[in-house]
Amino acid sequence: MDNPLAFSTAAEVLSIMRRRGVKIWIDNGQLRYQAPKGVVMPSDLMRIRGLKREITAFLEDSAPMDMPLVPRLPSDRVPLTFTQRRAWKLLKLDEHPSVLARFALRVVGRLHIEALRHVFSELIRRHELLRTRIVTVGGLPTQEVGDASGDILEILLLTELSMDDRETAAKRFLGQHLNEVDVSVGPLFAATLLRLDDQDHVLAIFWEHQLSDMVSVGILWREIWTMYTQTIRGLPFSLSEIPIQPADYAVWEQKTNQAWMDKHRAYWRERLAGVESVRLFADEEIVKTSDCKMGTIKAQLDNVLLGKLRDWSRQQRTTVMLSLLTAYVGLLLRWCNKTELLVWVPIRGRFYPEIENTVGG
Repeated sequence: MDNPLAFSTAAEVLSIMRRRGVKIWIDNGQLRYQAPKGVVMPSDLMRIRGLKREITAFLEDSAPMDMPLVPRLPSDRVPLTFTQRRAWKLLKLDEHPSVLARFALRVVGRLHIEALRHVFSELIRRHELLRTRIVTVGGLPTQEVGDASGDILEILLLTELSMDDRETAAKRFLGQHLNEVDVSVGPLFAATLLRLDDQDHVLAIFWEHQLSDMVSVGILWREIWTMYTQTIRGLPFSLSEIPIQPADYAVWEQKTNQAWMDKHRAYWRERLAGVESVRLFADEEIVKTSDCKMGTIKAQLDNVLLGKLRDWSRQQRTTVMLSLLTAYVGLLLRWCNKTELLVWVPIRGRFYPEIENTVGG
């Protein structure tokens, strides 16, 4: 174990403590810590107390990430997460109703509808975000979590139509149903089962895209079919309870990061002042004469190239994602005839095991 007497700076204290699994943070001006049993020795505490002023100053100047991620208090106002706040601002700038994302899955074979109803009731109970709406309180957007009650699975019977008309009606429904929603009213999550015949169904889920992320889509589908399988087999649900809900994370995020952001906001506003959008191509003649349209091209790297890229990234002490991003930015600089670009990159943002299986963005 590291010798506590060798600690000479606040940064070293925090670094060594973090390697031991110790979290140190500031709470109402006081230093707090959380550690595994037996890890922090009395001599450690003596040295930390001796550097209290330096450690406090260091933490105040850093993004505080060590405050334990715990459930919110009933009295806490629930803000939007920083990710949701960005989407909210874009929504207000656009001045259009929010658009629901849609995900549909065709199910061929016998389907137990009552079992599926039971699954969705449990899904709504487990994940607060699926019963959340966004209201404005004192001019600020706030998450409001509703009760976990009621049957949310809508059943749409198409069996009275001809076979061709059933397909047409299903496509029309998926293209038009719940396209727009008022986020302050909801619902921000909905599920519909289209019944084409006894052996053919389409399960569609809709949700407001600013509330969640693509990781949540995988979590939802996995839980739906896990619980459905358990239900039809007569087994109890075995999924672990969600320890931290999105509203808990939003409260924690604001408490731990807002002070840091307030302190450094002026610097970043000055640093990013004058940032403007640029055309993809610097040569205006290319834009004027080309009749090409925007699109997406998917490319797959072969194993040899991917292996070389991984080795190179490891040598540079970075990730494959950042290596590819660097190459892409370099190409953009060339295309746009610029020496500097500001590129926004969405990230998964799930840095804590407590929220790995949480539906939310």
